[in-house]
Amino acid sequence: MKQFLLIFQLLCFINLYAQHFQTPTQKVNTIKFANVSGYVSIEGTTNKEISIDYYSDDAQSKTLPGNTGVGLELQKLDSAWVFTGLLSETSKGRYAIKVPEKTVLNYQSDADHTRHVVIAKCKGDIDINIPKDVTLTEVSGGVVIQSTSGKVTVNSIAISKHKPVSIITETGPISLAIPANTNAELKLGTATGTVHAAYNNEKGKTLMNGKQLNTKLGTGGPQIHIQSLSGDIHFVQY
Repeated sequence: MKQFLLIFQLLCFINLYAQHFQTPTQKVNTIKFANVSGYVSIEGTTNKEISIDYYSDDAQSKTLPGNTGVGLELQKLDSAWVFTGLLSETSKGRYAIKVPEKTVLNYQSDADHTRHVVIAKCKGDIDINIPKDVTLTEVSGGVVIQSTSGKVTVNSIAISKHKPVSIITETGPISLAIPANTNAELKLGTATGTVHAAYNNEKGKTLMNGKQLNTKLGTGGPQIHIQSLSGDIHFVQY
């Protein structure tokens, strides 16, 4: 069975072209991404370097623009690095990015450049503004997400003291799961969507048609603000 899975995985990648970029981050504490095309995954690690792999089935991906060689232009500022995407917004390639886990991440994308961004195992603050889907898993620190029509999913987040969480969409649904022992001030609301909330070991509540939910989790603490114009909101403590 394991041999079959290995062969299957090899067949899936046999027609992919891959490019790699890697460099120490030195004393940089903030990394910014702007208009990165395709599907993007960012994972925090204990290493002190950033690595970027780009995968695509397009033969033109053998040679990519930018001073990184992976379709990104890197600009080094005093305490922040900025990676700007140079590929067409129609690109369907995939970026696999690894950064130091305590790095502050800022991710911005207009139009339809980024199709889906996934961030996992990061402990620094995260600020995202894209029109498409966002998924966060096993993160901590402050979180600010804005998306127009994308679906926002936060599978597991450790709420940090004095670092609020804000997730706002226009039409996209929002799903947020946090530990049961979280202490915070919770504010949920949607203008025309539905809010499903289960918290403080109580039976779940369903609110509709512009209702707002304001409550304290545990002893209270940093604010968790979840808002959507017409998207549904699912909130749960586990």
